[in-house]
Amino acid sequence: SRREALLEAGQVRLRPILMTTITTVLGLAPMAVGWGEGSEVRAPMAIAVMGGLVFSTALTLLLIPVVYELLDRRDLVPAAANQAAIGAGAATDLTFGSGTGKPAGAD
Repeated sequence: SRREALLEAGQVRLRPILMTTITTVLGLAPMAVGWGEGSEVRAPMAIAVMGGLVFSTALTLLLIPVVYELLDRRDLVPAAANQAAIGAGAATDLTFGSGTGKPAGAD
């Protein structure tokens, strides 16, 4: 099921995401403490980067999967309308060619 897939993906990706976040935050800690000359300029930047990284990690691990599951439960496009669009030959491939701005295959 989708819920099981979300839970398994969370378990698989939890360790690498946390390791990356923790090492980066710990690497920025000396800069945030502000030792040495010029630290008054670098410390606010380090604190902002650390805060943003922790916040984005929380979003990645908690909020995004929850929002995905909630939106995935809802049938945003009715199945009959989706099948009618595909049956009528509607374009389903939204990839673009080599940066020209034209749809793939329109060259």
